Amino acid sequence: MKQKYHVRFLILLTLASTLFSSCMVDYKLYSTRSRPSNQIPGGFVYALPRTQVRVGVTFDKVDYSCAPYWQFAGEMLGLKGVNVDSVFSIHSIEIATYNIADPDLYYFVDPGHTAVTIDNRGLLRSIGVGDVDQRLLAEPDQKKPNDATPYTVLFEKAIQDPVFNLYNRTDTFYVRNDPPGRPSLIVTKKDTRSLRQRALAVAEQIEQIRVKQQELLFGEYDGDYNAVTLQYLYQQLEKQEQLLIEQFVGRTTTETVYFDIDPMSDKEHLSSQTYDLFRFNAKQGIVDSTVADATVVRCNITCVKSNQKTLNFVRFRTGPVTEGSFMDLHTFKYRIPETADVSVFSDQFRFNRQVKISQFGTIATLPYGKYKALFDPNTSDLIYFDIK
Repeated sequence: MKQKYHVRFLILLTLASTLFSSCMVDYKLYSTRSRPSNQIPGGFVYALPRTQVRVGVTFDKVDYSCAPYWQFAGEMLGLKGVNVDSVFSIHSIEIATYNIADPDLYYFVDPGHTAVTIDNRGLLRSIGVGDVDQRLLAEPDQKKPNDATPYTVLFEKAIQDPVFNLYNRTDTFYVRNDPPGRPSLIVTKKDTRSLRQRALAVAEQIEQIRVKQQELLFGEYDGDYNAVTLQYLYQQLEKQEQLLIEQFVGRTTTETVYFDIDPMSDKEHLSSQTYDLFRFNAKQGIVDSTVADATVVRCNITCVKSNQKTLNFVRFRTGPVTEGSFMDLHTFKYRIPETADVSVFSDQFRFNRQVKISQFGTIATLPYGKYKALFDPNTSDLIYFDIK
């Protein structure tokens, strides 16, 4: 009888120990700022995210060297605002954020038997999530755009950039027995037309192209063309028109310049912080401080504290109180970001956008135990949690 009870006791003890061990965690975390008393076995490091603000400014630059008729743009084409002294202008402004590893918040992890994934920035990607589960949770890949059709590629270079000769004019004459495309008599003489007359001739060519475009749109053309051919002909006419219009307004090129800001999160700067991005001049573009008539473009970052009550609860009512305690060594840390207003402005314009900044928020801890957790690859926000 005693032996029977002894066997039952061993079975219950085994089940209890198995259940208890399944709830125990064998991973440990150490802040790299701490000084553990004992040697730590092998492991890896991960960091909490720190958000950087990136301002992308796209500039337009107008090349007036190919625009000999700029002074006739308003009279002949009805285009206003052509000013050869205004070369550079701001086309658009974009505000975005990206996360990097915070150099002051690294943790050394002894993972034990826990699967942990970090990305190439050193930020947490997942905890307790295997390869199969992570593939199921990942978003599907975007479809690749279809390749261009061979028809488009074959005719891509049908329109070439013209070389304008505004003074010399070359006339070609065919004589008997000349093959097509190879005239034997070439005569060059001076073009006696004035600048205004030459501009008027180009304006007439633009008008003829627009008439042809209208004929294609309304079916008033001669010939039997399918839809693909009509589209191709219309695109070629657009290219010809653009090349001719550039002789009045110049050729515009764009360039995007990026400015990165590392927002400070101390109390003094949390309410408002302003940075000088660049100085801008319409004649020279981006200039230094020695140019007196330049416009200063600045960026202001202000924490709006839209989630302040939640952050206060996490900061003061949750998580380990003492660094190096049992719970501190057995819980993963992550960041909850806070919302901020980002403004790019000058004396002439202002552009605003709301973004999330990690260092404006607080540090939270995941619960003790075994679980599955997944973090957003772009923002490092916690997006999935499941108790095992």
